[in-house]
Amino acid sequence: EFYVNGDRAEQARLPEEGLYYFTEVIDVSGEDKWSNGSLGAKFVEGDIRDFKNLNDVEIVAYTRWIESRQRIESVDLDSNTVTFDRRSTFRLEDTRKRDRFGRYYLENVWEGLDQPGEWYHDFQKGKIYYLPRVGEKISDSVLEIPCVEQLVRVIGSENEPVRNLTFNNLVFERAEWTYPEGDAGSVQAAFETPGAVYFENAVESGLVHCVVREVGDYGMEIGKGCSDCFVNASVVQDLGAGGIKLGHGSTKSTVADCTIERGSRIYASGVGVWVGNSGHNAVIHNEVRDFFYTGISVGWSWGYGPSDAVDNNISFNHIHEIGQGLISDMGGIYTLGIAEGTQLSHNLIHDVSSYSYGGWGIYPDEGSTHILVEDNVVYRTKTGGFHQHYGKENTIRNNIFAFAVEQQLQRSREEDHKSFDFVNNIVYFDQGTLLGSTWKNDQWFMDKNVYWNPDPSKIDFKGQSLEEWRKRGHDKNSIVVDPLFVDIERDDYRLKPDSPALEIGFNPIDLSQVGPRVRSGLY
Repeated sequence: EFYVNGDRAEQARLPEEGLYYFTEVIDVSGEDKWSNGSLGAKFVEGDIRDFKNLNDVEIVAYTRWIESRQRIESVDLDSNTVTFDRRSTFRLEDTRKRDRFGRYYLENVWEGLDQPGEWYHDFQKGKIYYLPRVGEKISDSVLEIPCVEQLVRVIGSENEPVRNLTFNNLVFERAEWTYPEGDAGSVQAAFETPGAVYFENAVESGLVHCVVREVGDYGMEIGKGCSDCFVNASVVQDLGAGGIKLGHGSTKSTVADCTIERGSRIYASGVGVWVGNSGHNAVIHNEVRDFFYTGISVGWSWGYGPSDAVDNNISFNHIHEIGQGLISDMGGIYTLGIAEGTQLSHNLIHDVSSYSYGGWGIYPDEGSTHILVEDNVVYRTKTGGFHQHYGKENTIRNNIFAFAVEQQLQRSREEDHKSFDFVNNIVYFDQGTLLGSTWKNDQWFMDKNVYWNPDPSKIDFKGQSLEEWRKRGHDKNSIVVDPLFVDIERDDYRLKPDSPALEIGFNPIDLSQVGPRVRSGLY
């Protein structure tokens, strides 16, 4: 991290814009599991050269839902092969095109130092090189290099936890990030990167009206042994990874009335609010925006095994500008595992876009069970307003899903139990299909929904008419009709008084309390 006059400088990189592509990975093949990383790859001639201080150059590669960081160990220019100093997190494949491998860029490249505002770290000489912006002079500039990764550590013990400690009206800023020790990255959500403000074994403690900004990892972390802790009415912004972590072994935390924005800048998989194996939390009335991966993630159990991530309340959040086309397999809200008592309610989610697959609004992933999804408004997603990979007996009720690009609703895995009840929802689209992936075994229930496309001929149910679909037991009381939103051109999804949706039991969704109820940040 390097700051000039209060602004984060950009580290010299190649290419200046866009990304390169590997042409092959070495020491792993398509027969290996996708999660097996590689120690090297082949590249297009000229993309990687015999750079100055070659071992100081970092390769930042993207595949699936993660980034992978590794330094260059060596380069063979005869075979256009680069060897990494550590194994990549996953196999470096491209999730969009089978004839290409992972996308990547090169960071800390001397030969890329050619634009004002860029900097380069010469590890051999222990020097920083910086190209000043117009008007900047070394004599009157403030140059800052953060030297610590965590700014505050509040740590009690199991027997004597810290109690009743509140940080109020304070700014915590400028923390570094450190290169992952031995690993190229995390398997999801950059969850191994710490919070710049960190609590462990604390009770009824936290932040109120604070600002955490310009840090290299997560902004705030409520860690193991914490109970009834909080981040209230605070701003968490300009983040290398994610915003706020409610970690494994914590419980009863509250994140409320916060603005959490501009994250994933170093670790693209950083999440706005990450709730791990932790239950009885409330993430409510926040604005979460401008992240390259998921907005709010809840749970840490892939399947139907035991989970502590129960009774979580994710409500009244405004979540937008998520994904931005960089990586894949994300959601505005993402869940994992058995989650008894968890509710996702009155959230406004929009503008979710992945690189390839998986830019969903609400995304119950592996094993998501007994979750209530109610009174949410979701629009402008890439691959669907709602997608359930696999899970059990979830309730999707009284939501609006509008204007997804590829499909509106997606169900990926067939199982021998009911996936979900999908009742009293409105689905409005003008491109793509209504249903995506797998709808064969009838292990779901759908009824009293409103479906609409300005071209009604585009509405079908996996190739079946509504009448054929009803013969399978679905949507017997649903209707195909314009729901009459107040003004969809201005994203006003309130219903007009004569909306036919009201006649079949849809309840108007009041979003007036979405987002922070009080001013976030300093008084």
